[in-house]
Amino acid sequence: MRRLVSLALLLAAAAAPAIPQSLGEVAERTNKQRKGAAAKVYTNDDLSEAHSAPEKLAAPVSAAPAGSAAPAPAPAPTMDPAQRWKRDAKARRDAITRGEAKVAAIQARLDALLIDRDPTNVGDPNRLQTVEAERAKGLQELETAKAELAKARQDLEDLEEEARRSGVPPGWLREP
Repeated sequence: MRRLVSLALLLAAAAAPAIPQSLGEVAERTNKQRKGAAAKVYTNDDLSEAHSAPEKLAAPVSAAPAGSAAPAPAPAPTMDPAQRWKRDAKARRDAITRGEAKVAAIQARLDALLIDRDPTNVGDPNRLQTVEAERAKGLQELETAKAELAKARQDLEDLEEEARRSGVPPGWLREP
C-alpha cells in the first residue's frame, strides 16, 4: 500500500511543472509573443498613453505589413467653421441644461428637508441638528450650483458675442 501511495505521489510530482510561473511572467511571455504578431493588440498601457496625449489618437493606423515602408500619415481633416461654432454652442447649451438640472435636484432635496413630512431617525435626540446640518450643506451646494449655472450662461453669452464680432451668421449658433 505504501508503495502505491509513494508511486502516486512520485507521478503527481513529475506531472506538475518544476517551477511555477507567476502571473507577471506569463503576461510578459504573452506580450513577447504578441509583439511578433502582425495585428496590433491594444493594452492598458496604450489607453493610458492615449488618455495623457489625445493627439496620438488622431494618428492613422498603418495597415502595411511589417518591414515595408509606411506611407506618410494623412493630415487630420480640419473642421468646418460652421461645425465648430455649432459644436461650441451646443456644448455651452448642454452645460446650461446640466446646471439647471443640478439646481432643480438640489432645490428639491432642500424642499424635502424643509417640509420634513416623513422624519427618519425619530428616536435620535440629535435629529433636528442633523437635519439642520443637511439643510446648511444643501444651501451651500445650491449656491455653488447656481454660480456654476450663471457661469455657463455667461459662457454662452460670451460665445454669442464672439460670434457676432467675428461675423458668424446667427443660424450657426441656433439649436437644430
